[in-house]
Amino acid sequence: LEPQMVWLIERREQFHRNMKDYKNAMSMASRLSKISGYQAAGFTKMAEIAKLQGDESSAANFYRQSLKYKEDVKTRLALADQLSDSDKDPSKDLLAALAKAPNKATKSKILTQLGKLSCNSNQIDQGLRYLKQAVKETPNHAVAFYERGLCERKAGNAKGSASAFASALKYDPNNHQIWMQYAFSLEADGKSKPALSALQQALKIKVNDGTHLAMAQM
Repeated sequence: LEPQMVWLIERREQFHRNMKDYKNAMSMASRLSKISGYQAAGFTKMAEIAKLQGDESSAANFYRQSLKYKEDVKTRLALADQLSDSDKDPSKDLLAALAKAPNKATKSKILTQLGKLSCNSNQIDQGLRYLKQAVKETPNHAVAFYERGLCERKAGNAKGSASAFASALKYDPNNHQIWMQYAFSLEADGKSKPALSALQQALKIKVNDGTHLAMAQM
């Protein structure tokens, strides 16, 4: 097929998608998936359209089809996110993406997702290993420190949890949620006065009824 025809199919797919005409957008993406050399791109577009339609199962299947033609970290992560949204275990795909991660930032993001997943599954030690590795890859990764703070507190380590949240705040000082969690960990560590100060800082950033309630209980 001539490159100009492929370009036209891609433009028509994007036009229909922008117009929320998902039926015709899917038709164009399907045509693309049948063209040699463009199968992976076509199936990825089909997955994205299915997701826009709320068809989570089809989206996951289309991502898998795309990966059969071309291994791609971005597509692998999209599949992992899709599985998470569907309450399915994305560990296998995250580990596959980790092995192909092109840079430290991407590797840190994947390790953070693995750490969060492990901690949520009560695999605390494994989760903390992932999260510690994540901040080694990217020391200014606030989300990794945040997830580590949650995991440390779940493990009963209030001091370590507070320390992780303090590190997260160095890189994201205007995040209301981090200040809230920092306060809870300080309180759990018996440091009520600093905890109250942290809650007051959270209120300065965002007025929240939950913050007022937490302050009243301290």
